[in-house]
Amino acid sequence: MNFAKAPAPSLPLVLCLVGLLGCVQSAEEIARTDQRLAGLRIDTIDGLRIVCLQAQPAGCPSTTGHPSIINETDRTTYVATEDKGASASLFRAGNGTTNQRAYVFASSYTNNRNIEVIVNAAENPDLNQARQKAVALSTELGRMPACVLTQVKEVKIQNSAGLGLDTGGVAAAAVSATSSIYIFEDFFNRSRQSRMAEEVLLHELAHLLFDNPTSGYATFAYKNAVVTDGVYVSRYAAGVRAVSPLQGDREDVAESFVAYFGAKFRSERVGAFFANSVRSAIPSRIAYFERFCPTA
Repeated sequence: MNFAKAPAPSLPLVLCLVGLLGCVQSAEEIARTDQRLAGLRIDTIDGLRIVCLQAQPAGCPSTTGHPSIINETDRTTYVATEDKGASASLFRAGNGTTNQRAYVFASSYTNNRNIEVIVNAAENPDLNQARQKAVALSTELGRMPACVLTQVKEVKIQNSAGLGLDTGGVAAAAVSATSSIYIFEDFFNRSRQSRMAEEVLLHELAHLLFDNPTSGYATFAYKNAVVTDGVYVSRYAAGVRAVSPLQGDREDVAESFVAYFGAKFRSERVGAFFANSVRSAIPSRIAYFERFCPTA
C-alpha cells in the first residue's frame, strides 16, 4: 500500500505509522476530538467510538441509511432502455461465479451516460418481465448523485439463493474490478418495501467511487481524515473494522458517504439530529467527500 509523505509536524498532529499500528491521534488531537463530540450521543464497539445518528430513546441504527435520503419523488436522469438480446454472463454463486444465460439491456441517462443492466434469464425467463425489472432499477439508478454513477458500467440482477455466507442475506454488492453492482433481488425487494432501496444503491455505488488508489479508503488523505475525526458514524462499519481492518475501512467510506450525502443535501428530510450529528462527527471526511462529490 503506497501512501503520500506524512504531514510536517507543524500541520495537525495526526501520526500515520506504516504497519499494523496504522494511524493514531496525538493527545492534543484526542482532546480536540473530545471537545467536538461533546453533547453527541456516543456508543462504542471494541474501543471504537460511534456517533449515534438517532435521538434517544430510539436505539442506535446499525447503518447510516435513512429512508428519506433519496426516494421515489426525486427526479431521475434515466431516459430509456434498449434491448440488446440474450447473452451468457457471469453471476454470483456460492463463493464464486457461474456462467448463465442473461438478458442484456442498455439504459441511457442524461449527459450521455449509459449503464448495462443484465438480468439472469434462468430466474426471469419472460423477456417482458426482465425488461420491467431493468427499467425499474434503471429509474432508481437515475436518482443517484452524478458523481457515484461515473464508475459503474453494469448492474446485474439475480437472486441470492445458493450464495455463500460472504454475500448471502445482503441486498446488493459492489465488485470494483469489473465496475459492477450485483442486485440480489429477493433481499433488495425487502429494501424497497422498507423504502431503503435507493440508500442501498448509494452505499454500493460509493464503493465503486472510492475503491481505487486515488480517491478511496486506502489513500493517505482518507486515512488521515478518519484519524482526525476520531470517530465512526456507522455501527456496522465499526463492527467490521474491529474484526477485519481493511474491509472495515472499505465499509466506513461507503457508510460515511451515505451519511455525508444525507446531511449535506437532504438535511430537511433526515432531520436536524441526524444532520448535525454527522457534521459534528466527521468534518474531515466531509471535506474529503466534497472534493469528489460537491453537488447532488
